[in-house]
Amino acid sequence: MNGYSEAAKIDGLIERLLEDNSITAENAREWLRFIRTIKTSLDILEETAKSALDIQTKEIAASRERK
Repeated sequence: MNGYSEAAKIDGLIERLLEDNSITAENAREWLRFIRTIKTSLDILEETAKSALDIQTKEIAASRERK
């Protein structure tokens, strides 16, 4: 996976969504719900990735100590 490339795709989808549904006083609450949901999903992904790196780092350290 290329993080920058995948993020650009998602940014493009958000841009299209914004073009079709510009933020107004009438739909601002829905936009805030959308934003909170996306943020939560990204926070979960971030923590999962950090955990995976932490496990990998500990495994590498343990491997070096055994040598």
